Amino acid sequence: KLWTVYEVGSFLMLHPVRQMKVIPVSLVLVFLGGTLSCYFIAIAAFVLVGNNFTIFLGGATIVGCLVFMCCARTWQKEKVLMQERLANFSIRECLCAVEDDRPIIYENIAAL
Repeated sequence: KLWTVYEVGSFLMLHPVRQMKVIPVSLVLVFLGGTLSCYFIAIAAFVLVGNNFTIFLGGATIVGCLVFMCCARTWQKEKVLMQERLANFSIRECLCAVEDDRPIIYENIAAL
């Protein structure tokens, strides 16, 4: 989005690039999914398992690791796609909700 490009440009004028952190939206889902998984595994262990807790915990750990690996792989793919999109970036292709804003934003970006 065009306004986002302007905001990023403004940020980079005031701060070094190393201070900018890009966090994919999907990362929230990874953390939320991991937290909920741990919560439900703990409840299941408490309610269902009883004496076979060690076996249950081992199986749950393996499943949890597999899920985490899938999420980490997806996250890495997203980072690669983000780099490709940045390499092929064109401000002319940005979306702008109010087209009358486009010339103003272009002017402000050029002034940066």
